[in-house]
Amino acid sequence: MKNYQLLFEDEEFMNDAIVTEMFTNPQEAPYILKALGATKTYYLEQLIKGIINQFSLKDVNEHFLEIAINLVNNLSKTAKNIKWDVKLVLNPIPTDEYSQAGKKRDIYELIIRAGEKEFTVGKMTDCFYTLEKFLPEIETAERKDKCHIFSVILADTLANLNVNVDVVTGYVYHLTDQTKFLHSWVESKKGIVFDATLNAFMDKELYQKLQHYEEVSRFSGKTVVKDFERLSERINTPGEGLDIKEFLTFGHELINATDKFEKTK
Repeated sequence: MKNYQLLFEDEEFMNDAIVTEMFTNPQEAPYILKALGATKTYYLEQLIKGIINQFSLKDVNEHFLEIAINLVNNLSKTAKNIKWDVKLVLNPIPTDEYSQAGKKRDIYELIIRAGEKEFTVGKMTDCFYTLEKFLPEIETAERKDKCHIFSVILADTLANLNVNVDVVTGYVYHLTDQTKFLHSWVESKKGIVFDATLNAFMDKELYQKLQHYEEVSRFSGKTVVKDFERLSERINTPGEGLDIKEFLTFGHELINATDKFEKTK
């Protein structure tokens, strides 16, 4: 059963200095993680997420991608659990909506093999070209730590484009599942995950392998904004606002409680 303490047990698995070290100097990260008690498998998973994070930025660090991809492919050979393989591929596709008719736009994708399965990771801004209008920070490092509000905006945007999605909130487990933090993402009915803080979409199965998440709540993309606004009107006092993280974690319980209260009036 969920309890309000969930909001206060939100542990970041590493501090900013270590995250920065891992995402900018991948060759040094194994030593740092080993000192923290992390396994090689865990390091590979985190490095792959670092690759996705870098790949989906507007200002891509190609040197980082080359080093990190080579590290994954070399270290994976000696990993005890899932064997990982990563490659960056160019997929030129006709894109009349992006450019003049008859021309093509170069779309880069990550191909990630986990065990015997192969998955494709793409950039959301390559597919939804108006997304930057609603999430102007989505291709920059400024998107960090904004998963809850970004997921609501993204789900509402996709729902308006007739993409049937949910906003999902859950615990992501890190450092061999010893620490965790609340995170929100968007999931389609077809099993595709859209993570706004990564500007990336991928198969739900791959996302689960990388995040080790435990779902705690889910809202329809078609109604999430209306649900938030309706609940805010019911419980807010002057000068105070309903926290989006609190809403995504406990919104259903709060809505049910306020419904019951109004029936007693």
